[in-house]
Amino acid sequence: MNTELTKIEMQGNVVSMAIDSLTTQVLENADDGVELSTADIELVESVLKASKSAQGFQRATLYWMRQKRGYLILGYESFEAFGLAEFGLEKSSLYDLANAHRVESILRNSSMLEKELPLRQTNQLNKLSDAEIPTAYQLANDKANDDGKKLSAKHVEQAVKELQAQLDEKQKRINWLEIDQKAITEQNDQLRNDLAFKVNEKVEERIAGERAKLILENHDAIAQAKREAENAKGEIERLKKDQAKAIKDGVARELNTLQTKIDQKQYQLERHEKDIAELKQIKAGLDAEVGALQIHQEAIKNAKEYLTFLSGSFSDAFDTKTMPPEIVNDWQAIKDALLMLQIELHGFINQNAAIDGAVLVN
Repeated sequence: MNTELTKIEMQGNVVSMAIDSLTTQVLENADDGVELSTADIELVESVLKASKSAQGFQRATLYWMRQKRGYLILGYESFEAFGLAEFGLEKSSLYDLANAHRVESILRNSSMLEKELPLRQTNQLNKLSDAEIPTAYQLANDKANDDGKKLSAKHVEQAVKELQAQLDEKQKRINWLEIDQKAITEQNDQLRNDLAFKVNEKVEERIAGERAKLILENHDAIAQAKREAENAKGEIERLKKDQAKAIKDGVARELNTLQTKIDQKQYQLERHEKDIAELKQIKAGLDAEVGALQIHQEAIKNAKEYLTFLSGSFSDAFDTKTMPPEIVNDWQAIKDALLMLQIELHGFINQNAAIDGAVLVN
């Protein structure tokens, strides 16, 4: 009889261990991201039954039900309703137990825990992230060893506060570094903008200087061509006189020679006159370009000065920190005009379209 009873007990233990093993495997998948459906009703009911019939599964079951939303499969509207109906747990106790399993799972995965922790300890550790929990738990144990006492909720609370203070200090440091980095970036951007503006000014000055040099060279070329043309005219006149004299003297050979020289000089004269005409066209183009450049530079200079004055005017008004109702329409009109000017300026820069000066008149 005793032998049969022992066999039954042993078989019962084996079955119980098998159920516990299967239940543990299921509960370990609470955060696998796989959603339950109504087809999993038997699985959910089995987990709930195992939790109630075996020791040590309550915390894991509550966590699994919350994470997998198994309570919905069982027909409960909320996790709180499920906990109260199935386990008689109020909301605070229900969440404390579920959160306790989260903390204990992290510590077991870090090989730092073999048994359940008191809820007062897990409640403190639950304030931390997954990565921070093992560090805080080790710190709490170190404090307990230093005191020569058993680990208590007070040790855990002190460790959590100390770790949070360290993390807060690090976060403040990170925030300051980010602010410093942002300030440095803005400063560098400003320096680059200033440098680019100065470089553009230097480039414009260089271009203006080169164009002015071309104009001077063009003037010199025109003057030289004119001098050569005048010399050619003078030489033609002289040759014609010699030709007339040769005709008068009846010297045929010299007459032919003079005619050839006259033809050559006439060709040179025509070439010089053609060069002068081409140089004058180049001069007109250069004058137009340099003139346009000077006009634009003067306009940009004035625009910058006007913008500085306009900014100051806005600042004076903004410093009053108020907007009298009777001038709201006036400010709105200025805003509309500036928007229209922006549109006009966009067309001018991108399409070389003329700006309608009337946009700022109203």
